[in-house]
Amino acid sequence: MEGEKMEKGRVRVTGGTGLLALCLIKRLLEDGYSVNATIRSSSGSCLLIY
Repeated sequence: MEGEKMEKGRVRVTGGTGLLALCLIKRLLEDGYSVNATIRSSSGSCLLIY
């Protein structure tokens, strides 16, 4: 469809609130990937909203 981004693929990232994972997730999303991340507790989940 016109104006829609094509998803390149799905990626799962563990430790989604860690510094390295946050940078990786941001880059993957910018590059068109769908990202599923695991986190240790819900207290850090607000960091995963892009």
